[in-house]
Amino acid sequence: MVEGAEIEVRPIVQSPEPEHPQEIDVSVQFTKAAKLQAAADFVGSYEAYKVLLLRMDADNTGRSQALLGLADSALALTWRDDKYAVQARKIYQKISTDTALTQPQKHQVESGLLLLDLKDYTQEAAKRHLEQTLQDSPDDPRLWNALGRLHDQNNDWLGALDAYVKALTAAKKNSQSTASVHNNMGMSLLMQGRKKEALVKFKQAVKARPDMAVYVNNLRLAQTLSGQTTIALKGLSDTKIAQVYNDAGVIAQAQGNHKKATALYEKAIEKSPLYFKLAEENLAALGMKNTVKVMP
Repeated sequence: MVEGAEIEVRPIVQSPEPEHPQEIDVSVQFTKAAKLQAAADFVGSYEAYKVLLLRMDADNTGRSQALLGLADSALALTWRDDKYAVQARKIYQKISTDTALTQPQKHQVESGLLLLDLKDYTQEAAKRHLEQTLQDSPDDPRLWNALGRLHDQNNDWLGALDAYVKALTAAKKNSQSTASVHNNMGMSLLMQGRKKEALVKFKQAVKARPDMAVYVNNLRLAQTLSGQTTIALKGLSDTKIAQVYNDAGVIAQAQGNHKKATALYEKAIEKSPLYFKLAEENLAALGMKNTVKVMP
């Protein structure tokens, strides 16, 4: 406590009646949560489903779908904090034993658990599991999106494009946001050196979800690699500028353009001492088979 700070003391007033949770229309709340989820506002849908489940009776027939909505929202937030992955897995596993689940709901649980487990599989195993699960859930854009990223990791650009197109088709069919698919398509195109096309995709992703910092950052990378540095770096601190230069250097190096990568790493070092070690290591790795590094 700060010395001399005043403390305000409020009397405890006994309420004549116990407070009750605010009444809500379950069907209206369900619609609200579903709309937020379809729009990829997963923070909003996560909170909306939590409120909905607090107000739902234990025997409500829509409770399983609400739990699935909460689990899917948590799954989409795993990049923010590991706690979401833990919660998503816990919910999926809990409702997987519900004998009243419909077949589509069972497939939804299976897809969610697979997406949580992908990082633990080899690329070959991940591809096999994704393709198997897609046979039962061909309209799940998340699975196609994940398959596209897997193809990108293997430089299978045609396979990635096919998966992303199917992800877009599935998302539009289900009236879901296509922002994450456009972002991944943009990164795929950028890695191929198709900068102008990548810019279009990143702009589509940012337009749909301007609040997603990763989409904005990827757009800045594409702009930097396209020579649009004034636009890309406008309003950024030196540390952020160094991050963009370093990450752009990583992409240039992955494309085999060592001259451009060297120039970008040197700019990162010049802009911020924080990036000196990171960019120096990447600079030293040029011409070697070492893994380049980006700032987490």
